[in-house]
Amino acid sequence: MRIGSPEWIALLVEGCAQHGIAITPRQAANMADHGRFLSDWNRKFNLTAITEPRQIAVKHFLDALLPAPWIPCQGPLLDIGTGGGFPGIPLKIMRPEQPVTLLDASRKKISFLKYVIRALGLPSADAVQARAEALGNHPEHRGRYHVVVTRAVADFATVVRLSLPLLAPGGWIVLYKGPGENPELDPDLVKIATGSGSRLNPVAVHAYTLPFTGDPRRLVMVQVTQQLDGN
Repeated sequence: MRIGSPEWIALLVEGCAQHGIAITPRQAANMADHGRFLSDWNRKFNLTAITEPRQIAVKHFLDALLPAPWIPCQGPLLDIGTGGGFPGIPLKIMRPEQPVTLLDASRKKISFLKYVIRALGLPSADAVQARAEALGNHPEHRGRYHVVVTRAVADFATVVRLSLPLLAPGGWIVLYKGPGENPELDPDLVKIATGSGSRLNPVAVHAYTLPFTGDPRRLVMVQVTQQLDGN
């Protein structure tokens, strides 16, 4: 199977259809281009450990797309530790109107992502080389994002700490997770949020299974709202 072949496209379309998500031919073509670019660049740079075309379709693209119905589509979205562009680029392809910023500390990965953005003509998309803790101190990014997403970057508590300075009031922190870690808000996180004038709402967890492999996945979400006086 080749990336972009009819069989490869069918994996995306059928896998999404199983979860009630429809992909247009143009969106499928953009994802195929992204997948081919990833494979080509990976021969020179270490962008991903997943290299087999079927696995790229399922474990990169479908894994990024299936939780999309739960992820807010309003306001700027930041993808922390995006790597080869997951989940940020597939989400952007499905939501051309939502501004997306791809964040990674690796220069070679950001160079790749800038190339993909240009090649696909993705509007209101950018790739930034920085660490999340540094970005939170930058006036252009602090308090800007309505959604912060990340996939397999760090534990729940660490992601919440990194995301708080970057979120606009009412924003969401969204983690793509496998089975295992119990995503509870510890008292230290609550204190950090309260100290910044925010409140962490109860954690929501959505379970799903990757098509064709049966691998269990979870989407962990928490909304950060303004702390009201007296609460």
